[in-house]
Amino acid sequence: MKIDANNNTHAPAGPGGRRPGRTWSQPLECVTSLLDRCEVVTEIIDEITVRLAAVPVGSGFSKQRTNLLLRRVSTRRAGAVAFVDGDLKYTGPDGAMGRALTGPCRRNWRRLVLPVLTGDVNDSLCRILELLGSPVAPDARAALEQSRRESPCEPTGRPGPTLAALGEPIGPEAAAEAFEKTFRKDLATEIAIALCRPEPPRSVVVWGPSGSGKDLLAVASVHPLLSRGEVCRVIRVSAGAVAAGSIFPPEADAALLQMLSEARALDRAVLLINDLDACLTRSPVCASILCDAIDGGVRLLATARSEAALGQLGAVEAVARRLLPVYVGPPDRAQVEQILRRIAETSPAEVAPAAIQAILRVAYDRNDAVGEPAGSISLLTAAICRAGWDHTAVDPDAVFAVLRGRWPENTKE
Repeated sequence: MKIDANNNTHAPAGPGGRRPGRTWSQPLECVTSLLDRCEVVTEIIDEITVRLAAVPVGSGFSKQRTNLLLRRVSTRRAGAVAFVDGDLKYTGPDGAMGRALTGPCRRNWRRLVLPVLTGDVNDSLCRILELLGSPVAPDARAALEQSRRESPCEPTGRPGPTLAALGEPIGPEAAAEAFEKTFRKDLATEIAIALCRPEPPRSVVVWGPSGSGKDLLAVASVHPLLSRGEVCRVIRVSAGAVAAGSIFPPEADAALLQMLSEARALDRAVLLINDLDACLTRSPVCASILCDAIDGGVRLLATARSEAALGQLGAVEAVARRLLPVYVGPPDRAQVEQILRRIAETSPAEVAPAAIQAILRVAYDRNDAVGEPAGSISLLTAAICRAGWDHTAVDPDAVFAVLRGRWPENTKE
């Protein structure tokens, strides 16, 4: 099966004279057109294999062009492996390229020694072109990114039974709304960039004190990915729901394995797990499952509730190398005031500026900003609700009139 510059496949017609549609092994037109101009012939072998003839490579190689083969690992793993000509040699200064060419050779194809290439065939191809120092690599990457910005990203395949039952899809609208709400837009963008890294750590766990906005930041971080077309699907799962019903650690490990195995089968997806530590055990099996999933292409973005549990997870060297821990501290007073003013602007009841200052005094002068900004947001929205009940404006008196809870003092038995 061959593909020309117009992205037309040349393969025998299927039943009823129909030709196969786009498969994993069929690159986008913008990429194949560029390759065709460079006299590279693209040939689709089957649904999971594509061969490219006469791909130009950079300096340091024994010849100017090589044949390239990309093959998806399996239909259940998001990733691919790459092969080049068996006689291709490298004498340049790039140590990573030299190590990559030490793979086994069979039938004149040498497998490159690399981690599994994540993403679709276009991501894999661009990554290999960059590794080979191909002069066409920058243009291929630019063409792919431009195409994804201009064309909507449609997810393929269906989530497995666990993700379908426990997962909640996060659409572009919800992600954009979270990005607009957060005052940590720069950090959200940096997290999105980290999730696109070609090498570990390319999965992120966000941690910090309760009420500091970890969950909002996590959702906001997928907005740049969705808007750029880097991912097509975001599924949010509560770790508590995954571990629910598990009595013994092996049961929790099995539930985690099932969920991550299903996530592996999804291309260009992000798995967002709230309170990751709630479904983790201290067993080496759990750590191995997590590492294997990340290596297999799962793009993981998680939050952690327990600092102690996260510390235990980070003590496992293999996990620490694959997870990027991002600390989110409580916001300062000016940032909380900015959030409160934004809420006040859309409030159905009038909110006096003095009411916002009263909330800040409660939060920072009395309680030392514990649980912020969640505590201040809760107090303002409660005052707005009460004002709506009485058909009045929100002033300092309305703030102090809000019913406040009181937990019992900790006592020793």
